Amino acid sequence: MILCYGFLVFVSFQGYVHHHPLRAGFFLLLFFAFFIFLLIRFHRWRRNARTDQKEVPPIPSVPPRPLRRKSVFITGSVLFLVFMIIAGTVTYRVLLPKMQFRENQHASRSEYVFGIDVSHYQGTIAWDKVRQSHHPIAYVIIRATMGADGVDTQFKRNWKNARNHQYIRGAYHYYRPDEPAEQQFRNFASRVTLEPGDLPPILDVEKHSRYGNESLTRGVKKWLTMAEQHYGVTPVVYTGRTFYTEILQGSVENFPLWIASYSGKHKLQGVNWTFHQFSERIRVYGIRHYVDGNDFNGTLLELRAMCLDTDIH
Repeated sequence: MILCYGFLVFVSFQGYVHHHPLRAGFFLLLFFAFFIFLLIRFHRWRRNARTDQKEVPPIPSVPPRPLRRKSVFITGSVLFLVFMIIAGTVTYRVLLPKMQFRENQHASRSEYVFGIDVSHYQGTIAWDKVRQSHHPIAYVIIRATMGADGVDTQFKRNWKNARNHQYIRGAYHYYRPDEPAEQQFRNFASRVTLEPGDLPPILDVEKHSRYGNESLTRGVKKWLTMAEQHYGVTPVVYTGRTFYTEILQGSVENFPLWIASYSGKHKLQGVNWTFHQFSERIRVYGIRHYVDGNDFNGTLLELRAMCLDTDIH
């Protein structure tokens, strides 16, 4: 029985302790309460067992008291275990999700247009709940493909639901610098059909190439050129601030830049950024894991003007 309860606590811990230490304390409290309960029951059983060792005239119609106590103890323990399973299930399904989705709304309060980006790392997203978020989410950027043949397992679902829930949506490709740029773009184009109102295609570049920086920038330019020819719109380049200043600066200035930098806007001085990924720890109702928070450097009307406005894509 103790092993079963321990397993229940362990399973609950696995999903929540890492990001939610308060929940760990809650489950530990339950565990110790049950442990104390067992100690009290065991102490009383031993005390009564010693008392029963004294000579007592036998009563044929009544079973021996130790057996009775044992059966009561077993029954009580089983009932307690059932109660704990029910309580654990209710906590896991109802209480913990509500605790988890306490949003850090202050993070998205600014003069900029706020949006998020997601991938399979966020798991299965409850889009109906995301729509109830108190964050002013205007757009969602979704990972579609990786390298020459990788596909994000949640892309189809996220892509469809972002449109169904009236978000401006965008799709990005994770660039693997040691794989052919042509194959990587064909992988993206085969999975992503852009529609009116969608953001331009986005290329995520953040890894060094073992063949050197020249090979990297040549491949990046190839992907971007193919994307512009295929979709008829200027694509966006995502990269980290340091990676941009050390590797890509001077090669991608003709494209809108989406820069990841988590140390404040002052770090972007001198960078002509269009999107700024300012945090990787945004909590959004309906998403079990942290998401990235982004600012668009303009108004909502300017963001919409950046989107596709024809149906030829």
